Amino acid sequence: MTDSESGSDSRRSPGGDDSDADTGEGDAPAAAPDDSGDATADGPRPDGDAEGGPGSAVFTDRAKLGIAIAVAGIVTAGLLDNFFTQQGAPAAGALAWALGFAMTVIVLWYVLLRPIDIGAA
Repeated sequence: MTDSESGSDSRRSPGGDDSDADTGEGDAPAAAPDDSGDATADGPRPDGDAEGGPGSAVFTDRAKLGIAIAVAGIVTAGLLDNFFTQQGAPAAGALAWALGFAMTVIVLWYVLLRPIDIGAA
């Protein structure tokens, strides 16, 4: 019967000295870098992304805010339009849709586009 069939550790030396087998010196690979995505040893990552390195985020916080505003504004306007139309007031529904959509555009401009400095340097 061989060592591998008997289930014993094949790294043990024949003389019974198994101190090297217990510590794993020389056989263990180097420690892998920490891929947890947490802050680096110096603090948070410069791009503000806790999930990965630079460029790993699909959307910035500003883009996420814009998407949330657009979705909330358009969905709310559509729900109001549907409500008024089902109540027999399609003109009020159209007005609610138009005003809701216009307000969404104005809020998006005010929050996202107005702060951008496009002027010449």
